[in-house]
Amino acid sequence: DALAPVEALADAWDFRVAQPAIGQVRIDDEDLSARLATRAEELKRLAGLKDRIIAGIKSARPRLKKSDLMLRGLGGEVTGADEQGITTRTITGRDESLAWSGLGQKATKRLVELVIDRNNADDLAAAGLLALVAEDPALAEVYFEEARLQGMNIDHYLAPLAAAGLAHARILLATK
Repeated sequence: DALAPVEALADAWDFRVAQPAIGQVRIDDEDLSARLATRAEELKRLAGLKDRIIAGIKSARPRLKKSDLMLRGLGGEVTGADEQGITTRTITGRDESLAWSGLGQKATKRLVELVIDRNNADDLAAAGLLALVAEDPALAEVYFEEARLQGMNIDHYLAPLAAAGLAHARILLATK
């Protein structure tokens, strides 16, 4: 319950605000405190990855097309990115703002692939964490496994991965 506001910020891709917010959470239990410290590190990793995604979008030449990132809606070109989301101009000339949290799994995967180094375990771990935020535990598992193959100890990522998988299974059961 104490982490709910922090997790709501993370779900909205507001990792920079979530970092100080998690610092305000106080837990007396030693095991939970360790998990809290791990989550703070994860938020830092996610913020760094988001910064790289924003920079990658801004520096892309020629400009990226919406289809390059698998962004929904009318076709067009990506005109920018900032802390709030991605801006585009549709083929009809209309400007639109797309919030990070509403991009969907396919777009998130494309954004990650735009900036990570598949030979860097830290990048792969950050990609796995972002896949969890995007509610894609299968993709997260792929990235974490690749990080493990690069030599990273991924044990502390297994609990959030299992929790995401269980949540996904519950949704599937609820929708039959």
